[in-house]
Amino acid sequence: MSDTEKKVTRNTIISEALVVACSPALAYLFAFTYEAGFAKVFKIPLSFIELNLTTVFVVASAVGIVLVILLLFINYLYAFVVTPFRQKKYLIPRICASFTMFIWFFAKFLFFGPLLWKQWIGSLLTLIFVVMFFFLIPLITQGSKRSYLEKLKAHGAGAPETLVSHISMHGGWRFVFYLYCLWLLVDLMGAAGQAKAMRQKEFFVPSASPDTVVLRIYRENLICAPFNKEGRTVQRSLIIHKLVESPPLTLRVEEVGPLSLKKP
Repeated sequence: MSDTEKKVTRNTIISEALVVACSPALAYLFAFTYEAGFAKVFKIPLSFIELNLTTVFVVASAVGIVLVILLLFINYLYAFVVTPFRQKKYLIPRICASFTMFIWFFAKFLFFGPLLWKQWIGSLLTLIFVVMFFFLIPLITQGSKRSYLEKLKAHGAGAPETLVSHISMHGGWRFVFYLYCLWLLVDLMGAAGQAKAMRQKEFFVPSASPDTVVLRIYRENLICAPFNKEGRTVQRSLIIHKLVESPPLTLRVEEVGPLSLKKP
């Protein structure tokens, strides 16, 4: 086996080992971020969040399915967008960074919909800024170059060294790109939890207390809050019930949402 083949094999083994080692931690991270996004809408303290294996498995499975679908879609798009520029190394990171940020914005738009535009407008503005930074600023700063590709290449070569460029130089731009994707994915999990809380229609309501709604269930704790059924608003106070209470609570599913937190 040649040195090149040994290096490729060693890198593959290391990559697979890292994936296996990090998978449980990432699954818990995604599940907690999702629950934190949900809790943020109703001001539920993060200390109340308790994860169980079922929750982690469901969230990890959902993330895995979405990632597989995205990879299948991106795989074909990659062939048309990135492959023609494979020889232009200075251009590929710009395209990949902009494209993943577009997916980040588009996913948030799908989560919240056009009516909840305040939740995704920041992502759209960030996407516009990134595209302008990567593709429009070279037109201004590299006026002496003739072609647009020459401007991009000169702009990348003349950029000052930053912490990101230093990490990219020693770890490779792919390492920085993976961290960048992980950050976007974690943020999306929080956004997914927020969207679930803001758009959920059906909630558990205790039969003995019809003016109280169950916001979330963490292990044996039912996180409840008084709510106004007509105004569909939740008060800024929490009531904790135990599943093991005697007599046991009777819960029924009612379409009382979407709910919003009552303004102070």
